[in-house]
Amino acid sequence: MKRLRRLEQIKAIEALEAIEGIEALETIEWIEAIKAIKATEALESIEGIEALETIEWIEAIKAIKATEALESIEAEKVDCLAA
Repeated sequence: MKRLRRLEQIKAIEALEAIEGIEALETIEWIEAIKAIKATEALESIEGIEALETIEWIEAIKAIKATEALESIEAEKVDCLAA
């Protein structure tokens, strides 16, 4: 009778350890999933910043070209007046 109870206790302990092992694996999987989500969000944030920087560069280039065009027009006016 004692052996049967001991065997049942061992089986119960093994079952509990198996459940805890599965839960530990699930926890690790959740942690990995959360890390992947955070990495994706960080990458999207970086890409968003890069997109904004690209837009700022485009705007700066447009401003430079507009300034150069204006200076060219001004120079042509001066040439016309001098002639």
